[in-house]
Amino acid sequence: MKKLMAALIAVGMIAGTASAQEVLSRNAVGYVKQEINRGEQALLSVNFLSLEDVDGEYTASTLFGDQVPPGSTVYLWNPDGQAYVAENRFVEPIGWQPNTNRFRLGDSFFLSIDGAAPEESYEVFIMGEVPDATTAPSVTRSIVEGLTAVSYPYPAEITVEDSELNDILPSGATLYYWDIDTQSYSAINKFVAPIGWQPAGYVLRPGVGLFIEMDADVLDGWEELIPYTWP
Repeated sequence: MKKLMAALIAVGMIAGTASAQEVLSRNAVGYVKQEINRGEQALLSVNFLSLEDVDGEYTASTLFGDQVPPGSTVYLWNPDGQAYVAENRFVEPIGWQPNTNRFRLGDSFFLSIDGAAPEESYEVFIMGEVPDATTAPSVTRSIVEGLTAVSYPYPAEITVEDSELNDILPSGATLYYWDIDTQSYSAINKFVAPIGWQPAGYVLRPGVGLFIEMDADVLDGWEELIPYTWP
């Protein structure tokens, strides 16, 4: 069974335990792990800050390294052009090319494993520093007319009704998430009150990306405040 797992690993003194809604350690490293079968793809997200970049952003090489085999491809959605751009992994010493695209908090992207890969499946870790009240007290992402690939930016779980998306997205908006088992999209639609989101109660989870479809730009974007008190 394919599983998505989120964990927090304390670096230095542990101040307490952690839950999906609360992080109690300072200078922590977190990760999500996703198993992907060869010939399949997963819609992933960035919920941590890179340890190798002053801005906390990743490249394909710092995000994935050699975790996936040559022939693997990352597809990033360009909201301005409404089209994908790709990062491809080649055999060493070439590695990831062009390795110029940046991945940051709240990004969403597909990772596709080549059907001719030698292993049946691959465990992929996305690891980095857990954002805190100093490094990322809030995160704002643009939402444009058409499709935007985004994710809840923090390593925590929250229902779409409890997120800021519920306030900023009008009726008629649609969220699409990728079912890794069926390799297909499912949709959540927002209707006028009191109906709201249908199906109701969808949980935004670390490591899981989504697409938002809109018929107009959201002028101020999607801003989420850090959902846990830490440090």
